[in-house]
Amino acid sequence: MPGDDPPPMPYGRREHMGPLSNGPDRVPTPSPKRKTDLDPRAARARKLRRRQTPAETALWTLLRGSRLTGLKFKRQHPIDRYVADFTCESARLIIELDGAVHDDETQAAADAERQAVLESLGWFVLRFSNEAVHNRMSAVLETILDRVRLAGAGTPHPPTQLR
Repeated sequence: MPGDDPPPMPYGRREHMGPLSNGPDRVPTPSPKRKTDLDPRAARARKLRRRQTPAETALWTLLRGSRLTGLKFKRQHPIDRYVADFTCESARLIIELDGAVHDDETQAAADAERQAVLESLGWFVLRFSNEAVHNRMSAVLETILDRVRLAGAGTPHPPTQLR
C-alpha cells in the first residue's frame, strides 16, 4: 500500500542504513566521518596536534605549508605504534622535539628503542631539544636541510642530536 512506505530520509543526514535497517524497529547506525575515526593511533595524533608544546608550535610555524624550501611536512604523524612529532615523507625524515623529561635515563632508553624501530622501518630520526628550537632555530633548520640534502643524495648520515 502507498501509505505503508517509510518517509524519505532528509537531505544532509549522514547515516548508513545498512541492508537490514529498513524495518520500523531498526535504528540507523551513524557512519564514521572519516576512515581514520576507526584508528586509535589517528585519534591520538589528533589529540596531540591540539596540545602542542610551545617548541612544537614554533617549529611547525616554519615547516607547515611547505615553507621550508617546498618540503611537505606533517605533524603528529602515526608510524607503526608511535606518533612522530614531524615527518617529511619525501626525505624519510622524522623530527622529534625533546623536553626535559627526555633527560631521564628510563625515558632516554625508551627513546633509543623507539628510534631503533623507526630506523628499521627506513626513517631517519633527528632529535632536537626544546631549548635548541627556542634559542637556535636557524641551526635547527640548517640541520634539517642538511639531512634532506643527504637524503636526496642517498648518503647515509649518523644520528644527529642538537642540544
